[in-house]
Amino acid sequence: MNRRRALILGGATLLGMGARAWSAEAAMPAEFGIFPYLSPRALLTTHQPLRLFLAERLGRPLQLSTAINYESFNERTLRGDYDLLITPPHLARLAQIEAKYVPLAVYSKVLRGVLAVRKTSPVTEVRQLRGKVVATPDRLALVTLVGTRLLADNGLHADTDYSLLTTTSHASAAYAVARGEALAVFTELATFQKQIPAEVREELRILALMGNLPHVMFLAHPRLGPQRIEALRAGLLDFARNTPEGKSFIEDSGFEGIRPVTDADMKAMDPYVLALQSLIP
Repeated sequence: MNRRRALILGGATLLGMGARAWSAEAAMPAEFGIFPYLSPRALLTTHQPLRLFLAERLGRPLQLSTAINYESFNERTLRGDYDLLITPPHLARLAQIEAKYVPLAVYSKVLRGVLAVRKTSPVTEVRQLRGKVVATPDRLALVTLVGTRLLADNGLHADTDYSLLTTTSHASAAYAVARGEALAVFTELATFQKQIPAEVREELRILALMGNLPHVMFLAHPRLGPQRIEALRAGLLDFARNTPEGKSFIEDSGFEGIRPVTDADMKAMDPYVLALQSLIP
């Protein structure tokens, strides 16, 4: 009888320890990484409704974070620092291949790069950028890879025929053109239309649109487990389609919606992953 009682008490103790461990994990914030396409303040403010909604679905607090540049963000991603992340599609594919992140969803809007100049600029053709400065949000940004390919197709090669001015965000790159520090800018269409300040955007003129690619993606680290990953996948779609906060978020961002991501979306990024890997030390 005493032995049986000890076994029961021991089992109860183990169950109690397991419950406490689960409770401690549930209380610990998961890290939600967002690539630095805007200033940290703008990123945190813009994504606050999404953070709150997904934290409820996850059953665990979510802590938003970003990085100083794309390279640092990518390093943290491949190290597995983020439990959930929003990242450009080429970095998403790299994260899937090298760090086993699980793709969840993608913005519905097709990603199109923008090459813009000042409205007052005499430039009307891409080849006229020879010898000029082109601003970019980051050398690893997909719009930079797409943009430099466009210029190469017109006989212009970075650091030989024109100079790249790397800035800290899409808005900063646009400001560089408005201030006369660069003649042109690589940016992204939805960002150009919705998230670059109107007073800056009105100073610019689109010279060319580039690419027709899957947009920014959401991924989860496999350590969250299948149940939580599925909850996040369903939550992202529900947020965009069925909540007032989600509809406002989509309208304000210009991303049109959130849809499931496909294998074809991921594989479409393989040529850009090769270009990306040539730039990473």
